[in-house]
Amino acid sequence: MFRFQSYYLLLLIIPLAFLLIARLRRRAVGVLFGDLRRVSYVPKTLRQRLLFIPPCLLYSALLLLIIAIARPQAGRDEYRVRHDGIAIAFCLDKSDSMKAVDFQIDGKRVDRLEAAKQTFRDFVIGNGKKLTGRPDDMIAVLAFGGYVDTCCPLTADHQTLIRLLDSIQLPQPLFDNRNQVIMPGLYQEESRTAIGDAIAAAVERLRGSTLKSKVIVLLSDGEQTTGALTPDEGAEVANTFGIKVYTIAIGTTGLAPFPVYMGNKMYYEQRPVALDEETLKRIAEKTNARYFNARTTTALEEVYAEIDKLERTEYEGKTYTQYAELYQYFLIPAICLLLIRWTLNTTVLRVVE
Repeated sequence: MFRFQSYYLLLLIIPLAFLLIARLRRRAVGVLFGDLRRVSYVPKTLRQRLLFIPPCLLYSALLLLIIAIARPQAGRDEYRVRHDGIAIAFCLDKSDSMKAVDFQIDGKRVDRLEAAKQTFRDFVIGNGKKLTGRPDDMIAVLAFGGYVDTCCPLTADHQTLIRLLDSIQLPQPLFDNRNQVIMPGLYQEESRTAIGDAIAAAVERLRGSTLKSKVIVLLSDGEQTTGALTPDEGAEVANTFGIKVYTIAIGTTGLAPFPVYMGNKMYYEQRPVALDEETLKRIAEKTNARYFNARTTTALEEVYAEIDKLERTEYEGKTYTQYAELYQYFLIPAICLLLIRWTLNTTVLRVVE
């Protein structure tokens, strides 16, 4: 697909055309002879025959410059495609307890948040095995600690959604030059967990969707430590609007390596960690959904199977075009033509007026 970003600048071609016409109609200045028969036998030299070249180069260069400043662009065709899917809101826990390093991915120990992200990626784009991704679903991402952030609204652009997912980080304390935590109250609030508020925020995101089936997938360790709503109240809000909340447990119980910060230095120490499965199970039961444990190999496949049973709605998605700038392919030749014209006008085709 080809377009001009500033297409209105192409109107400059009109005055350029008038200048060219005026030049062609302009009478040349010459020497008057009484009898032209006396000079008719004088042949034209090669220079005289080539004098039309500099003006042609000038007007060609000006035309290319006008095209260049109009910003020609090329991109893929923009098209609309119909999908048959459901609306899903992912609620991802990023509280302090998600720092526990009690998971392994490809033999490398990772914290709970990274495990939750990988679980999310496998669900959305697939893992190359049994999980094929959710290409037809409208998906939103919300991250929550003590506060709830909408990282991405409902969208069918899953590649962008995954990039936004990667930007979610665990709360980190900031230290001043005396190794004192800057704004400790804010850090402590961000480190808490507001599951009920996260569910309510996800419900608000899904309410505006026209798709019939709407679900929330909550990935958390299940320990609520703050929030205006309790997990049960959040589940009741979802149930009121007919939205199912599938809960996926992230984490274990017992001891796990936990990062500890001392100024700008960080080390790990063994700390007791917990997984509040009862809360997650209760949320799922209140909304007629199911609870899953991410440590079981079939957990995501079971979530897939459950969501695939839901009623789907056909909707029209729009794929936007990504354009590449092409002005340089017109600007560079224009500059070259101007340089060639200047060279000819100052050397072999120089005219003294």
